[in-house]
Amino acid sequence: MVEADRLEEDVVTRYETVSTTMNTALATVLHAFGYRTSRPLFGSGFTVQPPRPTP
Repeated sequence: MVEADRLEEDVVTRYETVSTTMNTALATVLHAFGYRTSRPLFGSGFTVQPPRPTP
């Protein structure tokens, strides 16, 4: 998108907004079930680790 100079187009803005919103919603649900999430060092999305066992 940068090379094509399309960052300001409406469709790109909507995509980024929807992607961020969906990632936030999914992380919220995963946290509610005890899973841990973290942002990757590069790329988008996040990594998911299983819940910690309860002693």
